[in-house]
Amino acid sequence: MKTLLAITIAASLGLVNNVYAAGPLKGGLCYSASTLPNAYGSSFSCDHLGHVKGIKEIYEKGFRVVNNVVVSTNEGKGYYLIIEERK
Repeated sequence: MKTLLAITIAASLGLVNNVYAAGPLKGGLCYSASTLPNAYGSSFSCDHLGHVKGIKEIYEKGFRVVNNVVVSTNEGKGYYLIIEERK
């Protein structure tokens, strides 16, 4: 009970760092027609980032990969990354 009261007081005084104070985090998808991971030269087309040369560049631009999936389409296989802004 004391801990909850302390957190409530700290939050009301602005002492707790709110992740969403500057707005919600950005997130989106990256797509590559290659099913090979970054080490093999994959490049991606990403929401919020445009064209990037690999996973390393996604991290350098302030985003992180939260999930990935290989999909099959009529045109072949593709590689999707779900990315999220890092704060």
